[in-house]
Amino acid sequence: MKQPTEFYTAKQEETNQLLTRLQKTSKRQSLLRVLFFLLAVVALYVLVEPQPIGAGVLSAFFFGLLIFIARRHHSTQNKIKRAKMLKSLTVKELKAMEGDFEDFINGLTHLDKNHPYAFDLDIFGEGSLFQRLNRTFSDRGSAMLAQRLTDPFKNAATIKKVQQGVKELSSKPQWMLDFRTVGELISGDSEKQNLISFFKTSYPQFRNNTIKYLLFALPALTLVMIALTVAGIVSFSLFVLYVLVFPIGVTAMYLNTITLIHNKLGKQTKKLQQYRMLLEYLETEKWKSEQMQQFQHSTQSGGKKASVTIQSLSAILEQIDYRLNLIAGIIMNVLFLWDIRMVRKLEFWKEQHAAQVERYLHVINEVEVIVSQATFYYNHPGYAFPEPTEQVLIQATNAGHPFINSRKRVDNPVDYTAWGEFKVITGGNMAGKSTYLRTIGINLILAMSGNPVCAGSFRFSPMTLVTSIRSDDSLQENESLFYAELKKLRDIIQRLESGEKLFLLLDEILKGTNSEDKRKGSLALLRQLLRYKTSGAIATHDLAVGGLAGEFPEFIQNYCFEIEIDEKALHFDYKLRKGVARNLNATFLMKRMGITVEDRRDA
Repeated sequence: MKQPTEFYTAKQEETNQLLTRLQKTSKRQSLLRVLFFLLAVVALYVLVEPQPIGAGVLSAFFFGLLIFIARRHHSTQNKIKRAKMLKSLTVKELKAMEGDFEDFINGLTHLDKNHPYAFDLDIFGEGSLFQRLNRTFSDRGSAMLAQRLTDPFKNAATIKKVQQGVKELSSKPQWMLDFRTVGELISGDSEKQNLISFFKTSYPQFRNNTIKYLLFALPALTLVMIALTVAGIVSFSLFVLYVLVFPIGVTAMYLNTITLIHNKLGKQTKKLQQYRMLLEYLETEKWKSEQMQQFQHSTQSGGKKASVTIQSLSAILEQIDYRLNLIAGIIMNVLFLWDIRMVRKLEFWKEQHAAQVERYLHVINEVEVIVSQATFYYNHPGYAFPEPTEQVLIQATNAGHPFINSRKRVDNPVDYTAWGEFKVITGGNMAGKSTYLRTIGINLILAMSGNPVCAGSFRFSPMTLVTSIRSDDSLQENESLFYAELKKLRDIIQRLESGEKLFLLLDEILKGTNSEDKRKGSLALLRQLLRYKTSGAIATHDLAVGGLAGEFPEFIQNYCFEIEIDEKALHFDYKLRKGVARNLNATFLMKRMGITVEDRRDA
């Protein structure tokens, strides 16, 4: 299989060539439309007097060609739209491969700052995990992806099933691009919701026996009246009176309701055709994974495929749209009570299939999410699929933060065998402590949501993650940074007291108070956490916190990120080491910024 950049580049070049051919074809078809129209008019004008029948036949022939070419031109225009969208997607993916994700929705509307980890781990926002993953094309699909990242799976079997689907889809990059191309051409979720809402509305008056008999009797009577009028037995004025009183009169009785139905549906035919194509993509592919087979099975009901069901609805809506042509609408209603007949047909379709349509559209949304995950894996072939297991809590080799470019990223191990292990991470400013906490957290969320992780290997037990890495003052609630953090820590304690098992990632807790209070508070909190046999890590500048390892050697382990300091510069290697950090860098950095730092211990 081609590497992602090669594939997207080749697809972009191929699409450019296709667009050039299609645009040339479109120009030729436009010229032919004009030509056939002119030929039809000229034939009618020149031959109408000497050869009226020949003029009519020839003119009809050219008009037929005009209609044929017009349809072909419409088809070509649709292909151009699809090709342009496909090209746009390849451009976005190539930019993403370079680390530019601005063309993808960042999901900030899904952010809840009170979420246990979403704010701390940059799940939403510019450059966020959501933005890097998101390849959905509907609001509902976007919401489902957001939910997967904020409420990931806790069941190992479910995680493995999703992983299998992601793996299989990632081997079909062309299928994913085609699926997304059609999906991106569907505008807005509001119309889809209107469609679903309409299917839940019933108009039983069109299903009663009176309508059934009218639809049989009146067209038959109309044909009899036409025959009698042509034979001269019934006068034309009497025929007109019959038409106004019966076919038109009966239609008029239901006109307001029919118009309301038509307005609610709008021009949904094109949108339904796109949904049909999406479902057809899913139905016609041969799937091996349980996840994708399950989606495919969900698109069938009573032995009938969803695409066939949607196509039958699309055909009914096309027929209802005949009423948009005034002359054709009048003729069809006079002869067949067309509007009533089609709405009745729609009602029976709804009765049989409406309950299934929402499920079909939900399946499309689910596939949007897994396509996003599979594209993420395809774009990161070096990532590994984690192994859900009960044998360890988290064990990873070469774990890195997925936001950091692989050429600059420094990877580190993660090792938690069982509950009750807590790691104290010490080190200076910018040494890598916070990044390491985020590396653990974001890879754990990726793992539990069925995604590959940025690691050489990753074994984990599904768990509940809570972080306290980033805190904000709340001006609206007149809440200080210190108090906001205390509330979060209180919530953690309350959850632990209720019996929950939490994996905690805490960075510089009690940031809003003085150093002495911070030290005392940090030590007291850690001692309390250990009583609940919880696990996790705390990053701190305070080397005294590392002293707890001597007090609780079976529970606490010290790790650090060291800094090498010489007279001119700081040197970071971002490698995790055992033990407590020896070098801190705040004083050095202040001096480099021109801030005088005096040591007054001897004063």
